[in-house]
Amino acid sequence: MKYRIVAVGKIKAGYLREGIAEYTKRLRPYGGLTVVEVAEAYSPERASAAEIAARVEEEGARLLRHVKPDDHVLLLDIGGALWTSPDWAAHLAEAATAGVGEAVFLIGGAFGVSEALRRRAAARISLGRVTYTHQIARFLVAEQVYRAEKINRHEPYHW
Repeated sequence: MKYRIVAVGKIKAGYLREGIAEYTKRLRPYGGLTVVEVAEAYSPERASAAEIAARVEEEGARLLRHVKPDDHVLLLDIGGALWTSPDWAAHLAEAATAGVGEAVFLIGGAFGVSEALRRRAAARISLGRVTYTHQIARFLVAEQVYRAEKINRHEPYHW
C-alpha cells in the first residue's frame, strides 16, 4: 500500500525535514510515502473567532483537493482515538487487505481541522493529549507508518 501525508504548512526545521526524508526513504520498499504541503490560509494576528473558523474551512478545502475518491483517509485530530503502535499496524493491515491502494494522512494547521475533513475521514487519530505542531505531527506520522510496516511484517524495528 502507498502512503501520503497531506499537511498544512511547510517544514521549517531542518532536523524535521531530515527525519521525514529518512522515513520516506525507509518506506520505499513498503509502497512508499509522499508528502504534499498546502499553503496556510491567512488570518490576522488578532483574528476573530469567525476569521479563525474561515481559515480552518479554507485549509480543510485545500487539503481535500489532494484526496481522491478511493483514498483511505486518516485524519490527525486532537479529538481522535488514541492508537498504540499495534493499533496503527492493525488498521493499516486491514486497509491493505481490503484492497486500499493508498492511505492518506491529513494534518491540519494551527487552528485545527474542519468538519468536512472529519466527515471524509475513515478514522480520526490523536497523537496524544498534548498538542504538537503540525510539523512534529508530520514526523510522528511518518515514523508510525514505518513502525506499522515493520510490525506487520514481523521485522525488527531497532537495528
